[in-house]
Amino acid sequence: NIIAYYEMQRKNGRMLSKEEEYRALAKVNKCAVSKLPLFAAYINQYPQILDSCIIFVEDKEYGEKVQNILIKVVPEYHTYYSEDNREELLRFAKGELKCLLTCKKISEGVDIKSVKNIILFSSDKARLVTIQRIGRSLRLNANEPDKRAFVLDFVQEDDNDNFELNSDMERREWLTELSKVRREEQSEGV
Repeated sequence: NIIAYYEMQRKNGRMLSKEEEYRALAKVNKCAVSKLPLFAAYINQYPQILDSCIIFVEDKEYGEKVQNILIKVVPEYHTYYSEDNREELLRFAKGELKCLLTCKKISEGVDIKSVKNIILFSSDKARLVTIQRIGRSLRLNANEPDKRAFVLDFVQEDDNDNFELNSDMERREWLTELSKVRREEQSEGV
């Protein structure tokens, strides 16, 4: 529908940018309802992923759909959108909340060492945004020296036969390689 809309607009002489069209298409993927039953099944099987977890969604409307699933598994969560009080972030940092649901508000500039798990319903094509988001869980924590970060990302596999990598597939490959990196233990005197 989006592609047809933009094609029709171009035929009618309206000059709409390809970038605008791509953003609209990307939002469809970021807000895909097909992710929701997969999420529900996953957290029912592995509820521990919601401990010290930040969930990134595209917008508040989609976040409400995620909340409907989340509340059944972990009531100790809160949203942290632009209108939410910073007190919720502090409660999360203290361990009073297990999980935070947010858009972009805490992608950068937040240093909560206890964050272990990141769930990405929405990822930008730009690696920097993904790095900032997963970086919330990569902080070393003196209180938990064996902490391991876990990232759950939703990717759309490309169906076409010529196997052109879409941005989701590229991110999957990149995150798969990144997941092989391990912190090396430093020996004394080094």
